Amino acid sequence: MYEESVNALLRKWDSSREISRDEIYKGLSHNRKEQMFRRIALETFRRAEIFIPKAKLTTLIGEYLAELPPDDVRQGIDGEIVLQAMEAQHGLVIERAHGIHSFSHLTIHEYFTAKKVVESTKSDEIISLMRRHAIDDQWREVILMVASLLDDGRFLIDAFTKILADIADDYPRTSSFVNAALSSRREASTKARRYGHGKKVSDAPSNGDAVVIANCCVTIAGNMRALGLEERYLALPRMIAAALQADPELVARHFQSDSKSLGALKSYFRIAALITECMNLTALPDRATFLHALFIPLRPQTL
Repeated sequence: MYEESVNALLRKWDSSREISRDEIYKGLSHNRKEQMFRRIALETFRRAEIFIPKAKLTTLIGEYLAELPPDDVRQGIDGEIVLQAMEAQHGLVIERAHGIHSFSHLTIHEYFTAKKVVESTKSDEIISLMRRHAIDDQWREVILMVASLLDDGRFLIDAFTKILADIADDYPRTSSFVNAALSSRREASTKARRYGHGKKVSDAPSNGDAVVIANCCVTIAGNMRALGLEERYLALPRMIAAALQADPELVARHFQSDSKSLGALKSYFRIAALITECMNLTALPDRATFLHALFIPLRPQTL
C-alpha cells in the first residue's frame, strides 16, 4: 500500500494529468529519486527531525547529488533548486512554515526510513538500530515496516528475544514478579476474570503501570492465537493480565521503590508485544519455536 502510494506521487501524478513539469532534475531516474528520499528520511528520522529546516534539507540533497555519477544529474544543480522541483512535482516533501519542511505525511517519512534501513544497512547494523529503539514509540511503525520488508526475519526476532533475556538476567525482580502475579491470581481466583473480555472500563486496572503490563499481555495472547499457537501456551500472559485485573496494586507493592526494575519489567512486556506483532509481518520459518521461547526468561519452573 505504501509503495503504491509513493509510486502514484512519484511517477504517475503528473502523467495522469498530462502535465509537463520543470525538467530541472528530470535526468534523475525514479530509482535515484527514491534513493534520495530514503537517505533524507533516515538521516532526519534517526534524529527525531520530523520538521526539517530548509538549510538542513538542501544540504542533505546536495550531499546526495554530489555522490552521483556525472551522467545521472546535470552539473550546477544545487540542493535548493532540486527541493523546489520536488515540491512542485511530487508533493512528497512540502513546506509547513517559512523555511520549515517535512514529508507530506509521517507515514511517508516512516516508509522511506524503513526502506533505507533494510536496503542499505547490514544485518548487525539493523540489529543495533532496532535494539536502540525497541521501546521508542516514534520508531514503532518503522520497526514493523522493517519486519515486513525483510526476506528472513529470524535475525531481527532473535535480537529482540536476546533483549528479553538480558532484562531478566539484569533485573531478577522481573522474574519474581511472574511468581507474585500467579500467586496473587490463585488467591483471588474467585474474583479474577480475563482482562479485556466484556468487562466495564472501571474494572480495568487503575494503576498506570499495571495497565501497561496488562494491555501488553492481552496483545501478546491475541497475537499468539492469531499466529496459530495452542491455547495452553497463551496461559501465562492471560494469567498475568487476570492477576493485575484482580489486584491492580500488585505492581507497586512488588517493586516498591525499585523504579529501575519496574521500568525493566515494562520494557520486557512492551518488547514481547512488539515481537509478536513483528511475527505477524515478517518472513519466518518456524514461528511456534520463537513464540514458545518468548517467556522462557520469566517463566516459573512450575510452568
